[in-house]
Amino acid sequence: MADQDQTSTTEDQPPEEQRHVAEPLPADLADLVGGAIVEGCVVGGDLRLTIRRDDWRDIAEYLLLSQDHAYTFFEALSVVDYEDRFELVCHLRNLDRNRLATIRTVLDHDDPAAESLTGLWSGADWYEREAFDLFGIRFEGHPNLTRLLMPDDWEGHPLRKDYQLPDDPLIVELPEHDLAARRAAASQPQPESPADDSDHA
Repeated sequence: MADQDQTSTTEDQPPEEQRHVAEPLPADLADLVGGAIVEGCVVGGDLRLTIRRDDWRDIAEYLLLSQDHAYTFFEALSVVDYEDRFELVCHLRNLDRNRLATIRTVLDHDDPAAESLTGLWSGADWYEREAFDLFGIRFEGHPNLTRLLMPDDWEGHPLRKDYQLPDDPLIVELPEHDLAARRAAASQPQPESPADDSDHA
């Protein structure tokens, strides 16, 4: 009797394994591979794309506005420092289908810059400011690209791998707050409210 074919199909695999099987891109995105899209796949229904830096915003806008994709929620943005380059990673979500799109692009390490996505998702605002503050990524077209966590006069970007810590202890002067005054006021006995005559009627 001939041996049975041992080749397994996706349908034969348990659900948890199916979630790790890479599938081809939808046709509209597959047509862009080799151009605006460097590479991509679908894993467990979630989209993964690597995009040319110059097409970063255009592809993001297409994923937002296309009815076939409609990634309307800006979930997060992060940066990876590989020492010779930066990788910008953005997570978008289609809330109706609960599908995630992870898009990424490579930035030059000496002059990292990409177009801002704030005009598409207002939620990108502070994420891009954080990436600028801690890694020095410039987001072209951002309405207020200023530091978010570090003081305005801070030198350098402290999450870069080439960031040099100063020899002297770091002393950061934070703005004074009236917390002590608020606590003192809260500890004072409160005047009693005048009795309501209606209670004695």
